[in-house]
Amino acid sequence: MGQEGPPTSPLSLYLDVDFQIENISYLLDEPWATEHAKKQLTQTDIIQAVNRYNNVVLEIHITLKVIKAAV
Repeated sequence: MGQEGPPTSPLSLYLDVDFQIENISYLLDEPWATEHAKKQLTQTDIIQAVNRYNNVVLEIHITLKVIKAAV
């Protein structure tokens, strides 16, 4: 049913393009989201929590821009 191997692919190599990161945003899990909304946590607090604990971030959204070489 599933594919064998890691859940990654060299997509940029297949398409002969590079990607530039345009934006990264995090959807925080509770109670982190509520505390951040109430200004009880700083950005530094959140970064430290992400590095120290599991289940701080539910989703990571990354917007990529395709950079294709001129032919």
